[in-house]
Amino acid sequence: MPSNLVDWAVNPEGDVNRYRVYRASSCAGPFTVLATVTHPQSSYLDTAPLIPTSAYKITAIDTENFESSFSNCIAYTIPDPPPPDPPAPGAVAVRQAVYGGLNIASYTWATAPLSASTVVVFLFWRGDVTCILSDSRGNTYTDCGSGRVARPGDGYAQAFYAKSITGGSASVTATFSGGGATFMYMALVEVTGIHTLTPIDEYASGTASSGTFVTTNTFSPTSTNGAIIAFADCSGTTLRDQIGGVNATTLLTIDEVTAIVEGILFTSSPGSNITARANTPTEMISGVILAVALQTEQTVPVVPPVLQTLLPATASIAEGAQQSFTATLDIFPTAIETASIEVLWGGGFTGIGATAPASITFSPTSKTASFLVTGLTNGYATVSVAYRGVTKIAVLTIEDPIVLPPVTALPIAKSARVAADTLSLWTDYLL
Repeated sequence: MPSNLVDWAVNPEGDVNRYRVYRASSCAGPFTVLATVTHPQSSYLDTAPLIPTSAYKITAIDTENFESSFSNCIAYTIPDPPPPDPPAPGAVAVRQAVYGGLNIASYTWATAPLSASTVVVFLFWRGDVTCILSDSRGNTYTDCGSGRVARPGDGYAQAFYAKSITGGSASVTATFSGGGATFMYMALVEVTGIHTLTPIDEYASGTASSGTFVTTNTFSPTSTNGAIIAFADCSGTTLRDQIGGVNATTLLTIDEVTAIVEGILFTSSPGSNITARANTPTEMISGVILAVALQTEQTVPVVPPVLQTLLPATASIAEGAQQSFTATLDIFPTAIETASIEVLWGGGFTGIGATAPASITFSPTSKTASFLVTGLTNGYATVSVAYRGVTKIAVLTIEDPIVLPPVTALPIAKSARVAADTLSLWTDYLL
């Protein structure tokens, strides 16, 4: 069960009978009694339903029922839960490829696309204007690579994608700014089984103003499972695309076959420094080609989870006291992870009576882990937590009681008992 463990230093007065634990939604209060704990017990496990922020204060009560003033306040705020993992990709398939129609700026899918699919839209238009895409489902369309690509002399081509779409019947609309397009069409391709967060692996483009083919710049897909979709529009009839030297499958022909959309699906590396190429039977005067590589897995190196926080970063505590530490991960783990703890001693002294666990464990349901170092004697200790090659260090200075009295030995009046000045909180709250 989610819980907070409230821990405090024992009051040194000989007639202390019990402690009262108060809780509020913030340190500003108001505080209400949560529990009463019999001395010398100095902790309380709060298993009541947790609120967004739990603030705690402690008082001490003596044998004559005199109650002290409040201790310092300590609060814990429940962290936001991690986002859910994206759906696992399945087998890659081109579900549909459609021609949006000549000089039609809005197209309604004849077959409603599926939720979580990836949609790639290729556009060609004439007129020195810019284009944005939208649809009636509220899906977001992003440029695949380098914006609009000028076909020599007469127009522009551009590729957009929408990831992990909200499926269903929808119209896709091209809106031009800076004036209207004098000629345009769009080609839409729905692909299933693609990574829902980072669908784009590589992008390439190319143009030609002569010759019988147009070729993209080289690209090297990093995924070993995915698809490459190519679009070409040439002034002469476009016969076929080749991708990486392999004849691609025709998905769509456009505008009396002067434009074509083709693709390949692959389950092993398609190679490195490859190109997409469109051939024409006669000499062309203008040509453009775009290629988009889609991936099923995220191949961009993922930064491993590292320790974000080791609290307290520095601390000064009394000899023999106990100190609570909390380590926090900045990336939520997806499997059980273990962080090792090492306590190093310095100050030229011996006889250290400290204890600490050998390790702390992070699990898929916890983002923080807390641990105690106890029984510290005069000098200093260095506590380090190592996790996946990253180490965070906290230094404790243990005060000599001769130089500085323990913080728990504050003078108090019988009519106004003062609880322990040091109040610590550690949590096993499960997200």
